[in-house]
Amino acid sequence: MWFVGLTNVRSKRVPHYPAFVDGEAGAYGVTFPDLPGIAAMGETVGDALANAEEAPRDYVMETERDGAQIAEASPMEKVSPPQGASYAA
Repeated sequence: MWFVGLTNVRSKRVPHYPAFVDGEAGAYGVTFPDLPGIAAMGETVGDALANAEEAPRDYVMETERDGAQIAEASPMEKVSPPQGASYAA
């Protein structure tokens, strides 16, 4: 499991959200169980993971801008990958 998103946003750190990688050669995706609707894509696993670093940061920035509550990150031991997905950290 990959945890992504360690970035400063308005003097707060973006939580380390657990993420899952799924896909096949040429089309990989990263999803976050704590952030429904937030995903990152890439042609390679590396590209998808690099893009996944931005997704939680962007979510936090938009959520703060809207004055809404930022989702808490689940502990790694509390999440399971969907069928066909791999853990990411």
